[in-house]
Amino acid sequence: MNHARVLTPTHVIANPVAGSRNERRRFQHIVRQLGRGPALISWTRGPGDATALTRYALRNGARLIVVVGGDGTLNEVVNGFFDEEGRIAPDATLLPLGGGTGSDFVRTLRKCGDEKDVGTGMERCAIDVMRVSYTTMDGRREARYAVNIASAGLGGIVVRNLQASRSNLVHGPLSYFATIIRCLQTYDHDDVRIVADGRDLGVHRIRNIAVANARYFAGGLQIAPSAALDDGCLDVVILDDVPFRRLLRDVRNIYAGHHSDLPYIHSTRVRSVTLLPQQSSPVFLELDGESVGCLPATIDIVPSALNVHLPPRNT
Repeated sequence: MNHARVLTPTHVIANPVAGSRNERRRFQHIVRQLGRGPALISWTRGPGDATALTRYALRNGARLIVVVGGDGTLNEVVNGFFDEEGRIAPDATLLPLGGGTGSDFVRTLRKCGDEKDVGTGMERCAIDVMRVSYTTMDGRREARYAVNIASAGLGGIVVRNLQASRSNLVHGPLSYFATIIRCLQTYDHDDVRIVADGRDLGVHRIRNIAVANARYFAGGLQIAPSAALDDGCLDVVILDDVPFRRLLRDVRNIYAGHHSDLPYIHSTRVRSVTLLPQQSSPVFLELDGESVGCLPATIDIVPSALNVHLPPRNT
């Protein structure tokens, strides 16, 4: 990883997988729209690179971080806005442009911009983030931030399978859908105890549980259609253990977010939730489309912790 000695106020962190010629033209045009002068561009080379690049940029004067890549790259950049003492530069702003397999968080930002009738999409707002304490596969406890969705059960298994087959020729939302269908045919259920805001909600036999700050995951599946990025709450959406054929019948409505009337999907709104496995086998956990480990996990909302620019509508 190469660091520049002198940084401009605008710094672009880009995943080379999302760095096609068209992508470069797109974010260079957007940076010019911002009117902040030239931008320094850094390309990631491996896991953790985006976090380190972001921290270095913020500590050396950058105040606008533009990220080009999917939700995994975005998650690393978001974690770069924080260190052990909290926010590195409270006045800094994040502009996510998407460009990866899912880019689900950008979908929510654009949806919020449309609902608020934002004109150019370049307005700045403060959003909540999630602080997640979880268990690694070797049993250690770790913590990191997330901005989109944490999910356990089917979601964790799907992401693990996607990351194990990134050489697959099928990319984008279709790869998520194909992997979901494939995993549903072999995955049965998990037993999880849910403790929300200190209240024990009992043991649930689940297919999936999503803890949502934003609305979309899995390449466009609107699992939490009522979620808001600035309400100081988490939307917990529980998918019960139901037959595969029933899920297939309802999959179109589930993807579109029209699932409030389905008897096997339940939701509640909280500020903190702890997920405790009630079985010997691991319950896999993913954060913002990245496989991180397994349960137990505790997820807390951190209100108004990150400044973001809404991405332009024409990107």
